[in-house]
Amino acid sequence: MESNLILEAHKCDELKSVVQVTADPWCSCGGLAPDGTLVSVGGFLDGIRTIRYYGGPACNGNNNCDWREYNGAMNEDR
Repeated sequence: MESNLILEAHKCDELKSVVQVTADPWCSCGGLAPDGTLVSVGGFLDGIRTIRYYGGPACNGNNNCDWREYNGAMNEDR
């Protein structure tokens, strides 16, 4: 399976915003979806049942894209 994630060196210089994570991602795990979305699940304390997404089609090439977090989205702790 190939990823659709495309990284261009000059794009990193254009990113000036800081992404916000509201639930603690310590000890979370994650991976990349086929569309290039970074998926992070679990964490510590208030992040233990959280699913987070970053990037992918939801950003539509927007350099100000931020994490999309869903606290309490998992039935079990991670």
